[in-house]
Amino acid sequence: MSLAKPTDPKSWSISTIVEPDGPACFAFADSDLDVAAASPVEQLLAAVGSCFGQSCIAMMRYHAWPVLAVELVVKGHKPAGPLIGKGLDTLEIFAHFCGAISVERQQRLLADAKKVCTVTNSLSSAIMITVKTVETAPAL
Repeated sequence: MSLAKPTDPKSWSISTIVEPDGPACFAFADSDLDVAAASPVEQLLAAVGSCFGQSCIAMMRYHAWPVLAVELVVKGHKPAGPLIGKGLDTLEIFAHFCGAISVERQQRLLADAKKVCTVTNSLSSAIMITVKTVETAPAL
């Protein structure tokens, strides 16, 4: 998938393909960019795409259906107004299954993946985030 370079500073897009037995591969609107150089928002979208794609593959295995690669485009948008202090207000996930699969199964897989995707479930829940200072570098 190829993406046009974004012209709106309030919108981001990433493309990913998740293979059944391989790592997720990403493409950003700026084709020279890799995951390590991506902005934090682009990394967030990459996490959404990777997790949602893996969730689709897990649901294909759960249902004992043929396991196909999944191509996704994830788009994030900020609301109108000042950019500072505003989070994304919408995420859109566009999925394409790389192989023959009925429309009914596609819809079922997307609904099931939405239920089990840890990243999208975390983003749509009320997470408590604490920020603290420490005297030494924190350990994992």
